[in-house]
Amino acid sequence: MTTPVGDVSSRLPGPPRGPGTKKKATGVSPARNIVGVVVLVAVLVAGGLEVVARRQAMAASAKLETALAREEGDLLTQKEVEELIGKTADGPPTDDGAEQQVTYTWRGIIRRYPIHAYFTRGSRPGLLRYSLGD
Repeated sequence: MTTPVGDVSSRLPGPPRGPGTKKKATGVSPARNIVGVVVLVAVLVAGGLEVVARRQAMAASAKLETALAREEGDLLTQKEVEELIGKTADGPPTDDGAEQQVTYTWRGIIRRYPIHAYFTRGSRPGLLRYSLGD
């Protein structure tokens, strides 16, 4: 016996379906949807804070690079550096041989983005150089 070309139901595997049978709906629970949304929001917020912290640190680095490239007059003081980058030091300067090191840190959720500034010693310390990272 041959079936007409348009009758696809006889060629599909599984129980036969008639006009009165409905496919059983298998949905996702509302709790699972809520958990998924909460996780998605948390990941987006964490990623956003990481991007903001990294961009601020890179912008501060670019400002310091521009200020050091000018080399006009005296070296930048710690106060001038803090005004330039818009951040105060994480703590007091630490002695590093003939220099003083000051650290400025931008914190994300996952990483920290530090800039280490090295100043001369003396009555008016001036910025010699800086470095990125730990």
